[in-house]
Amino acid sequence: MPVNLILSTLAKADISDILTYTQQCYGDVQRQIYSDFIFKAMETIADNPEIGYVRPDIPPIFRAFNVKRHILIYQNRGKTVFILRLLHGSMNFNEKI
Repeated sequence: MPVNLILSTLAKADISDILTYTQQCYGDVQRQIYSDFIFKAMETIADNPEIGYVRPDIPPIFRAFNVKRHILIYQNRGKTVFILRLLHGSMNFNEKI
């Protein structure tokens, strides 16, 4: 059963920054493709909140889900999934969460 998604202010900023960077570096078409990947990943999490995995570099209350080179960090809150961040896989997650 799908759940509601809530994006933190930081997650919204992450998505905006990623898409702006993608557009500036790779153009409108690639921006749309990456945007589609991000929003499809969020739909997948909403449909199956347990799909993510635990990472040793984030608190155990959060799960991670890969979106190409980025990782969605989220928390399953029953009928709601809270998207905390969307970070590049090369980032130090301890400093961002």
